[in-house]
Amino acid sequence: MELRTAASSWKTIWVFALCVFIVCAQANENKLKQPKPRDRKIGKDVRDMDDVDLEHLLDQWEQDEEPLEPDELPEHLRPQQNIDLSKKKKSRTRRSGEEGCYPDLTRCAEDRLGQLKPRSRLLYDPKPVMSRSMLGPDERKQLDCELDSWTREMRTREYDLEEERGSANETQRPPLPRPAIRRSPHEAKLGADRDEAANAKEKRRLASCDYAAWDRYDAETEVSKIDLRAERELAEAKRLQEKRKHELARNRKEVAIEKCEPRD
Repeated sequence: MELRTAASSWKTIWVFALCVFIVCAQANENKLKQPKPRDRKIGKDVRDMDDVDLEHLLDQWEQDEEPLEPDELPEHLRPQQNIDLSKKKKSRTRRSGEEGCYPDLTRCAEDRLGQLKPRSRLLYDPKPVMSRSMLGPDERKQLDCELDSWTREMRTREYDLEEERGSANETQRPPLPRPAIRRSPHEAKLGADRDEAANAKEKRRLASCDYAAWDRYDAETEVSKIDLRAERELAEAKRLQEKRKHELARNRKEVAIEKCEPRD
């Protein structure tokens, strides 16, 4: 009885193993019958290729030691001009593992960044500077009006500042030059002396090519003369200032006396 049970169990095991072997053999046979990716028939035009065909084409290019140029490919595989190769670019980007271009994702990230940090430099969109010729007629007219109003306002402010500066420094301003016919004899003589001094100074100026005169030139003496001249001018200015103060004080005293005198 025990021998019959053992024999039946062994028979069951052998039958199960045989079934498994048959199933595996059929699966391998079906797998071998399927066409390989390299055996797929590639379209004659790149526009007729799908993603699988393009990946197969890329596999062929990558298997070579040196990448093939379009002119080196067979005629039915050469990409024609004015053909959108976006599928090929997408497939190559996806296979390379590098970063691709995702406009929707980029726009969503920019919107989110604008909410978190509106003044981020990543959100700056560079634009060309607009010139006057790029504006419309209405905008150009408005710009001209604004420029004219700004120019008038600046001129008015400048005129006001000049008036204030003139009223503040009216006493310190040098007298304006008058024509010779309106000068007194003393002023005419002073003007002539000044002109003669300027001409003499111009004549005393050494020429750049007069080497003998430059050898006789004493720089220290000339510097001391300049210092003495500056001291004299400063002393003369102080003397004139004191004289003017005395004249103003005398005029004020005379005005005060006239006000105090009884009138008839």
